Amino acid sequence: MEKPKKLFLDAPAEYDFDLIGMVSSLKSYVLASRLNKRLSLDFVRSNNLRTINKKDNGVSEFAVYEFNDDNLFITYRLFQNKSKGVLLPQYKNLDFFLCIAGDLKPSDLKVFAARFSEIDGIQYSMLIDTENLKGKECLMF
Repeated sequence: MEKPKKLFLDAPAEYDFDLIGMVSSLKSYVLASRLNKRLSLDFVRSNNLRTINKKDNGVSEFAVYEFNDDNLFITYRLFQNKSKGVLLPQYKNLDFFLCIAGDLKPSDLKVFAARFSEIDGIQYSMLIDTENLKGKECLMF
């Protein structure tokens, strides 16, 4: 009898989101509050994101805040980048990420990102190209 063949699906996962990185010395709950006020969002605290370091099996927890805009079908997630470890090592100089999943036009994203400079406590913000982002799967859960 012939051995059954194994088939493997080798389809790349699709990650459709925009990402804004921020430098800020604010605590995560203070930053979430200021984003709520300045950008008319409504972040609420979500479960921490837990990661395990492959080198030493150490566990790091990162604060996460989330807001679902049901009218525009957009989900916003604010991630802390630094804890015992770094969530996205290629951007270890950034303190927070705002992940925006949904149908936001590129022109609207640029206007939205430009408003970050108006928020007291954010020293720097930048749009991040997600095409070549390493570890992006941890931002979508």
